[in-house]
Amino acid sequence: MRGQLLSREHALAFLGQRLSYYNQGVQTHQEILNPEGWELKQLHDLHLHACDVPVDLFPITVARNLPGGKHCFIPFEIMHKCIPRGMHQEINALDCQKVLRETSNSNKGKM
Repeated sequence: MRGQLLSREHALAFLGQRLSYYNQGVQTHQEILNPEGWELKQLHDLHLHACDVPVDLFPITVARNLPGGKHCFIPFEIMHKCIPRGMHQEINALDCQKVLRETSNSNKGKM
């Protein structure tokens, strides 16, 4: 699911009916090729509109929570064009593969 900002009323309809909506689509043999297509169709059927917002105005991405209140970013979930301007260095420094490897190396011999 993409980052969504909805009122409570619309979110309950959009998310609350999601499984039954998918099931109805499968039973009626609707061909929608990706999750974004399902979301757009469901929004349309609920008479809602999607408004794209540039990542520089509303930055959001998938992150993994780590012990100690830390986090890292999952490289597969971040596309180069989706990093806010000027943030590439900070985001790359928090690459989960790097962070987890460093954490693993620093914990060796502590048991």
